[in-house]
Amino acid sequence: MTLKVQHFPDDMSAFPIPTKDFDRCLLCGLFEESVNVGGTERKFYTYITEGLPYDSRCIVVAPPDDEDPAGFLVSSGLKDFADRERVFLHLLIPCGQWNFDGSDAEALNMVYARVQSRNFYVTMQDNIYAFGFGRGATVAMQAAMKESQWWSGLGTIGPLADAAMLNSVPEPGEEDRTINLTGEMILQSGRGPLPVWMAFPRKNAPEAAVVEYWKKQNGTSPEKLGGEGLSELYLPDPQYPCVQINEENIAQVRVSETAQAERFDLALFERLWSYVGSARRHRGPGKRLLRVYKQADALGAEYHELVHKGFTRLWYEYVPRSLDGHDGPVPLVVCMHGRGGNAETFLDISGMTAVAEERGFIVAFPQASMYQQMPPHGLRNVLLWSANRCKPDMDNVGFIRAMVEDISARRRIDAGRIYCCGQSSGGRMSVELALYASDLFTAAAPWSSVEAPDPARELSNPDIPLFIMRGELDSLAKRTNDGRWPFTTDPTYRECLGYFAKRFALDERPWTWNSGRYDFFEFRSDSGVPMLTYVNVRNMPHANIPGMSWLTWDLFFSRFARRTDGMLLYMGHHV
Repeated sequence: MTLKVQHFPDDMSAFPIPTKDFDRCLLCGLFEESVNVGGTERKFYTYITEGLPYDSRCIVVAPPDDEDPAGFLVSSGLKDFADRERVFLHLLIPCGQWNFDGSDAEALNMVYARVQSRNFYVTMQDNIYAFGFGRGATVAMQAAMKESQWWSGLGTIGPLADAAMLNSVPEPGEEDRTINLTGEMILQSGRGPLPVWMAFPRKNAPEAAVVEYWKKQNGTSPEKLGGEGLSELYLPDPQYPCVQINEENIAQVRVSETAQAERFDLALFERLWSYVGSARRHRGPGKRLLRVYKQADALGAEYHELVHKGFTRLWYEYVPRSLDGHDGPVPLVVCMHGRGGNAETFLDISGMTAVAEERGFIVAFPQASMYQQMPPHGLRNVLLWSANRCKPDMDNVGFIRAMVEDISARRRIDAGRIYCCGQSSGGRMSVELALYASDLFTAAAPWSSVEAPDPARELSNPDIPLFIMRGELDSLAKRTNDGRWPFTTDPTYRECLGYFAKRFALDERPWTWNSGRYDFFEFRSDSGVPMLTYVNVRNMPHANIPGMSWLTWDLFFSRFARRTDGMLLYMGHHV
């Protein structure tokens, strides 16, 4: 059996959108795509299993160069694996034998960049993994060494050539390399720790050099361990000086010296995948951060859905174990993902479940409505919160209200301590809830994006405080400077800040201080209450990190509450 090779259509807008599970790939099968590498077009295959959800994990493969890639996909069992595990598969097509001069490795890295274009499907930077089989093992090794901060993990099966170490030494200026994909989607270059599992028939000089490279890159302990199917295992050095809130010290070096690695072996690959696929990355200050891939069901988060405006909407609901036996009312935080993301991935990225566990509140992760990217012919079901860009309008405010009502009917929620936060379009949705659902929420914390009020919409009452956090390297919006609000030159932010400062009658001379990477600008009311706070996150792109979730709760949400008569309280006192 050989899969039929297809091409994506020029017009993706013709495909109907279902009213349930609308964040699914609209096409399935094997498709040919291409990337440009140094002026040369390189082709690759993308395999999409039927009904594959967006943002599923992606495996980018340098296959053996002595087999037809389309045939190898089926004969190797990789197609069945992708169908079962629900992953994207991308196979770079070799031009004859793999070239070890670095050009094929660069092509593999460009496949990583290309699959995030959102032209025909939606993937995330966070969960893309490099694999190489046969001579492709050397190509994958070269690619990962050059861009180890791009990939979330690396697996190889096959002997390595001397050229595997080609990119082991950085080129001048390499660390400054970035690729701007679509405004907020910027690829940060650089080297860093990477979960690695290498399988080869014999440990010769090239393999030994690569093992030593990754031991140093991952900062492992020198002690060699072993285990089932492992010849060598090196764990990260436990004497790790950094706080592991935003980045976790998890990158192991695993080695299997086995005859199974003479050719591709599906069972061996699945063992490699069980470890390599357990990590993910996300953008952070100065680099991309590595963390364990935390899945909703494994954490104990519950999946819920309801029908609103004819569409089945969903959310994940996390009730901390620390609340077991607690019978009093508890706070609720609504935490919203950004454009193109989804509820389950943001549960992981935000790190808010850990804050909830430690601080004792319930957190809900709702999933956004959708919009058409690059109209009139672009993909129609990219997830987005902003109602003015969603057709049809799926009434996100109404959905959030219905979700909170559903949760409150099953849990003892403190109605005076319901809060909302979100990143990018989820940040805009947080401001929208502050403007049009302030009767429900007590405080709002937009990260990475805000919006100004729509004069055509009726505002809700009462006023609620805002805690705005944004990276200083966030380049999503065009910037101009008129001298006002000197900490941000973004016109949308200045309009939003000006509106709320006027509405709250705030002193525009901020109280300022710094804590590490965070610069605080706090605007207080006549009674000294910080109703508006702007936090600049140094060296940060368009993203969020778990540390922001901790700050949002400890410095903001936990300090505000509302009495049953509607009176806002700050640290227990009337505002």
